[in-house]
Amino acid sequence: MEKNISNPHLRIFWQGREAQAGSLKSDFNNNVTISLREMRESNYWLRIIKSTIENLNILKSHFM
Repeated sequence: MEKNISNPHLRIFWQGREAQAGSLKSDFNNNVTISLREMRESNYWLRIIKSTIENLNILKSHFM
């Protein structure tokens, strides 16, 4: 069952739940792979956000 969930954290959660409920080993492996891909993407964007915030703080400190 495919869930259309916009929140990436909820997508990861549901992929994990579907992986547990998978009736075939291939279903389980596929859902775990998708979950890992989603986690890597979330980690990428979190690093981008963290770097942006750090850069903004540096700029802010120079102009205050």
